[in-house]
Parts: sequence; C-alpha cells; structure tokens
Amino acid sequence: MGINSFWRILVVIGSVIVAILASTIQMVGFLNIETLSLKYFIIPVFVGLAFGFLIVKIITFAMEIKEKEKKIEKLNKELQNEVDKKTRELEDIEIITSQVFNNQRNITILTTGYNIRLVNKRFFDYFTDYKSLDEFKKEHNCICDFFEDREGYIKPKCNGIPWVEYVEKNPDELHKAILNINGKRYFMEVNVSKFYLRSEKLYIATLNDITKIEELNNILQYRLYHDELTGLPNRRQLIEDIKSNSNEGVCLINIDNFSSINDTYGIKTGDKLLKEVANRLNICINRIGNHKAYKLHADEFAVLHFKESTLTEKELEELASDLIYELTDKPYVFGEYEIFINVSIGIALVYSVDNLEELLPSADIALKTAKKHKKHYVFYDKSLQTKKDYEENILWTKKLIKAMVEDRIVVYFQPIYSLKYDEIAKYECLIRMIDENGKVITPHKFLKIAKISKLYPSLTKIIVEKSFQRFSDMDCQFSINIDVEDIINPNTREFIKEKIIKYGVGTKLIFEIVETESVENYDIIKDFVKEFRGFGCKFAIDDFGTGYSNIERLAEIKFEYLKIDGSLIRKLPNDEESKIIVKLINDLANGIGAKTVAEFVESKEVLEKVMELGIDFAQGYYIGEPTPYIAERKITV
Repeated sequence: MGINSFWRILVVIGSVIVAILASTIQMVGFLNIETLSLKYFIIPVFVGLAFGFLIVKIITFAMEIKEKEKKIEKLNKELQNEVDKKTRELEDIEIITSQVFNNQRNITILTTGYNIRLVNKRFFDYFTDYKSLDEFKKEHNCICDFFEDREGYIKPKCNGIPWVEYVEKNPDELHKAILNINGKRYFMEVNVSKFYLRSEKLYIATLNDITKIEELNNILQYRLYHDELTGLPNRRQLIEDIKSNSNEGVCLINIDNFSSINDTYGIKTGDKLLKEVANRLNICINRIGNHKAYKLHADEFAVLHFKESTLTEKELEELASDLIYELTDKPYVFGEYEIFINVSIGIALVYSVDNLEELLPSADIALKTAKKHKKHYVFYDKSLQTKKDYEENILWTKKLIKAMVEDRIVVYFQPIYSLKYDEIAKYECLIRMIDENGKVITPHKFLKIAKISKLYPSLTKIIVEKSFQRFSDMDCQFSINIDVEDIINPNTREFIKEKIIKYGVGTKLIFEIVETESVENYDIIKDFVKEFRGFGCKFAIDDFGTGYSNIERLAEIKFEYLKIDGSLIRKLPNDEESKIIVKLINDLANGIGAKTVAEFVESKEVLEKVMELGIDFAQGYYIGEPTPYIAERKITV
C-alpha cells in the first residue's frame, strides 16, 4: 500500500470520528438527552461517513489535479524541446539552402557522399545537358562520375571512402579535381564541410573553378623547362636531368660563328636555322636511342646520354661524329639561301668529374677547348682547367675585397611608378661596385665570384646597412633583393633583424625573393616570410613568369607583390602570347590579393600596353634608370 493511500485512510477515519462526535454532541444538546444509548449514534455515524466520503473525494480530486498539472508540465517541456529541435533543424536547413542557392560564383552541392540532395544554379552552368537536379539524378547520383583519374587530383573514390569524406578528413591538404564534362576539362579547387541533420551525415561541397590558374600554371611550367623558339627542353631541364643521376655523360654543341650568320642573313633566318638544327638533332638522337636533346642559350645545344646502356668513350666519339655529320653535311635551305654550318662539341663523362654538379661546367670547358684549337670535339679531363679561369676568379676576388675596404660598394635606386596614383610609389635598392677608375660595375660581373669566394654575405650586409639607413627618415617604401643563400644564413638573418629594429624600417621594407631560387626551398622561404612579417615587412616574388610554377604555394605564402619578368614585358607590343600570359598573371595576382609590377618598361609602347592590361606598377629605364640618388616622387611619364 502506497503512502498516499495510507494517509487518505487516516484522514477518512479521523474525519468520520470527528463528524460522529460533533453530530452526537449537537444531537444530545438539541434533544436534551441525559442517558445515551446506541440508537442515538446511528444518524451521527451516517453523517460522519458521508462527511468522510466527501473529504476523500475532495482530497482525491485535488491530488488528481496536481498529477495532471505535473503531466501537463512534463508535456510542455517535451513539446518545447521538440520545438527547439525543429527550430534548430529549420535554422540548419535555412543555412544550408542559403549556402547552396546564394553562392553564384562556385558550384555548391549538398550531398551524403553517394547521393546529391541540393545544388545551386551555378551547377547547371557546367552540366548544361541537364535542366534540373531530378533530370541529372536519373543518370548520376554523384558528380564523381565526371572526375578524371589523374595523379595529384581527387579520384572518384579515395581509399574506398567517398571523395567528400576524404576531403573533409584531410583539411590541411589542397584538394583539386578535374571535371571532364562533354570532353571539356574544368580544374576545380574543392572544399568540404560536414554536419548532421536528424542524425544524418551530410556534406556541403564547394567547387571553385581554377581552370585559368591551372592553364597559367601549365604555361609557366612549360616555359620554365622549354626553349621558346625550338620547343626543346632548356638548360634548367638539363640541370634537373643531370641531378637525377640517370645519365652517363653530356655533349655541348655550339654553332661556330653563328653571329656572322645573323649579321649576314638576318635574325629571322638565324631563328629558322636554330629551329632546323633542333629538328636534325632530334632526328639523330631518335635514331640512336637513349639520348635527349636540349636548347641552351643563344646558339648552344646539348645532348644527354641516359643509363639504359653504358657507352664507352669510343661509342661517344661515334655519337659526336654522327651529330657533326647530321648537322653539317647538308645545307640549310631557306628560300634562296643555302647555309652551311660548322659545330664544335665538348663532351664530359660522369666518371671524369668529382660530382654531377661539375658535369655541365666540365663539358663547357671541353667545348671552349675544342673551339680554341679548332677541333670538332674534345673530351673533358682535369688538365683542361686552365690557369686563366683561376686567375680571373682571383682577380675579381681581390677587386671585391679592395672595393669593400675602400667603401666602393654602393647602392643605386630605381624608381617604381604607380600607374594608379601617377607618381613614384617606391624604390628598388640595387648593388653596384665602383672600380678604381670610377666606372660603375653591375652585379652580374661580380656576384657569382662573391658567392664562390664566400664574400656574398658581406655584400648583403653592406646593402642592408646602406639601404636601411637611407630610408630610415623617408616616408616611402623600398625593396631589397634577397636570395636563399641570405635566408638560410642565420648570421645574415640576425643582422637584418637588428638593422630593421635599429632603423625602424620594418613597415617600409619589401623583400624581393628571386623566383627560381624559391622553388626548391619552399619551407625555408615560408619560415622566413612568417618571421619577418612580424616586423611589418612585405614580400615580392621577383622575375615571375620564368620559374615559380607552383601556384598553390604562391597563394599559400601570399606575396604582396608579383614582379612580372622583363622577358614577357618587353614583348608586349608585338607578341600576343606574352600579352595573354601577362594578363593571366595579373588575373592571378588579383585573385590572391597581390599587386603586380611590370619590370623592364623601356619604351612608351610597352608602358601603354602595361597600363592597358591593368598592371599596378611599372619599373624600367623609361620610368627611370638606377641612380645613386633618389628621384622625385612626382615625375612626368
């Protein structure tokens, strides 16, 4: 028996007793009875019982009301929880639909991974064969049916899990996919976020079209490793192939007196001749096998022999003879012209050098020896290293040391012109050496020697000290060139930090990092950028368009400036391909929030093209030559 029932019985018994006593007392008093008998208690008993019953009913009714109130309160709480849950679900649905349908720039998809639920309007700009999602889903549940299976891009399934799940689980990676729709490729950057709706796992996938960036990346990649005129792999590719340690030796081939051909028949004919030499080289090496041809600078070519079969020196002599015969036996016919050429060949074998880095310079020494002694070809050996090379290096080393002691290492300043504000916005600091006769020597004469002789860090410190001091009290930005050798040298880095603090130039300073050097030292570059951004410094990638093919890393570092290589800018008035590439670079810069600087603006025609393409800054001799003084901010261009 429960506690409530027990108390109810007690209340009833008590009520009945009280009612009986009260009724009896009233009745005795009313009838004036002196002697009580049992019959006088019958009516009070019934009255007491009736009163007790009434009390029980009242109590029971009150308790039922209380129980119902509790049930109602519980139902209200459950109802409120359900309302809150539905509200949250509605908010989630509202956010989802907003993300999916309001995103007009990118393809946005709501999916379980195996089944598409929602898409935005942008989706049908690509999947033009379908007018609605229902129509699309009759044939496809997932867009991964359109993924191209290529290395480096998202595959239809990644390790057995849906592509969206793979992307969501690896947020630190940059994910790209190739959509092949009706034979047309679209390169997409993919981002995925996960959430739950009614315990169902859903993904929102956003696909950002980076086709233009990938096309630019491919163009730059091709230009980085190929000669523009002949289409052959270039010197950079040759160096990479030599580093791979899969070769036996290299032949350097030079056309004798090529400058005379240019002078006699014109540069266009000279270019045609170089193309034909490239064709004949390919014919020859394809016939022999296990060789690869390259076009180096000017009139120089190379042939690399790979290790599929080991060649003896005698066989390499036969190769050299075949090359000479192929290139020189028949005339080159261009219209009414018939041109015969002679070539010289320098050969270096891997076992004749101490390391692979010496292979190409050794072949060059052999080539110079062949030309000097008028031989068709010469094999390198260490006896060919002439005293003249050593003497030249020693001479320039002495000149450099003396110039540093006598304070003849100076800074020249070249203005960088803002096309938007029509004024000089900043200056690039350039190193120069003044010789004992007062002649200005440009760095290409002595920087290489400085690195060989370990004087380079001292030159960097001189330029840093003089540049920082010069701009310490000026209200404008300035840039200095820096390469990986500076960045990896802890002494140089510490020196730069000290001078930034001493002269207070952190927010004015722009570091120009040479593009080709940064490719293989990405992590070092990234660390340097992070450290010096703490001082307010900005960063530019120099000579962009010739070496830095990794657009992903470029976007990750977030350079503030892209300096477009002068070889592209110079050709703008007459070369449509250069114009397209420069426009792509400018679009890329805008996409990552960077400003562009056109280098080598050397004529009015080039400047007009630069302005037409929307470049932010211009630099070159037409704007102003490097000088030891700082030009006025306002100039007429």
